[in-house]
This record gives sequence, C-alpha cells and structure tokens, in this order.
Amino acid sequence: MAASILRTQDLSGVWTRGHNFPRLLALVAASMLSITHADEAKVDFRRDVLPILSEHCFACHGFDENARQADLRLDTFEGASGADGSVAAVVPGQPDQSELISRINSDDEDLRMQPAATAHPFTDDQRQVLQDWIAQGETYRKHWSF
Repeated sequence: MAASILRTQDLSGVWTRGHNFPRLLALVAASMLSITHADEAKVDFRRDVLPILSEHCFACHGFDENARQADLRLDTFEGASGADGSVAAVVPGQPDQSELISRINSDDEDLRMQPAATAHPFTDDQRQVLQDWIAQGETYRKHWSF
C-alpha cells in the first residue's frame, strides 16, 4: 500500500505525500487574486479620485475662498454635493445627473472643465474614474490623521 502513494515535490523542494498539496496551493493563490481584484475594481477616494481633483479642480474649486470660482467647492463632500448651500456638482449614485460629469465630458468649450486654456486636460481614464466614483455613491474619505 505504501508503494501506491505518490511522492511529489513542490516548488520549494519539500517532499510531500500525494498530489493534493499543489492543487491546494493553487486554489489559495487563485482566491487571494480574486479578492485583490475585487478591491481594485472599487474606486477609492484617496487613492483614485483625490489626485485627479487635486490636479485638475482644486486650484479653482478648492479651499482657497479668494481663488474659488463659481461658488463651487470640490474639496469637501458638503461643497461638491451642495449640502453647504452652494451649487451641487455631484449627485451621489447618479453620474448622469451630476454637473461634474457633464462638464468634464462636454464638447462645448465654454462649458467644458477644465477650460481649453489649461495645460492639463482630463484623460479618458480620469473621466471614467470620476464617473465610476459617483456611480458608487461618491464618498469623501479623510486621511486617517484628520
């Protein structure tokens, strides 16, 4: 009976009995990859959205009241959603109803954000990230130290 049990060697060179160990290792690796992939599919405010808003929006729609244009703040949830009494640029869960998405995708140069005169237009990937973020429900997560 002992002769019928196969002895196999795994990648680390350790001898194991039977052939289930490599299958188990492959199963664990595959499940970890699917969990990681699912996390990457969700847009994260700090990782994905904040850098885009910082690069393209905060100079005119950020915390500096003297530089702010159109009475619009995009650096806070209250400002972006209009909860502070200002213009609502974002409707959580509804990118088609969000002025932010309408403006960054506009073909009209007078309406499009950023204006044509800026040196850094939005990329297609950045537009998609913002649309996906709003579709997910648009959350503003502050840094852990605040």
